[in-house]
Amino acid sequence: MLARTVKDSLDAPPSTVDEGDCFRITVAASGEWIGHEDELAIFLGGAWHFVAPQTGLSVFDENAGALLHFNAGWHAPAQPLQATGGTTIDSEARQMLADLIEALQKSGIFANSA
Repeated sequence: MLARTVKDSLDAPPSTVDEGDCFRITVAASGEWIGHEDELAIFLGGAWHFVAPQTGLSVFDENAGALLHFNAGWHAPAQPLQATGGTTIDSEARQMLADLIEALQKSGIFANSA
């Protein structure tokens, strides 16, 4: 069974790991993780095992405190900026809603519009 939680998102293996620890490998991977960018690395039996993500996979990154969703790359929804006062309230509110919809699409909560 694939882990649904990763301890952290890193570009190199940590210096100390426990059996069953799982990490998301980021770009510019190094060490034993070279060539495994975007994959999950699970430490089992004293060795790293790699799992390529499939579209729709979601994991929780414990260190970042964020849900990550894979859809042509890993995405974590970013909080949209709050609209502020002034004469452009309507356009700011519309942009904030558009940013929120985009973040929810990237996280897999809303489907991408066709």
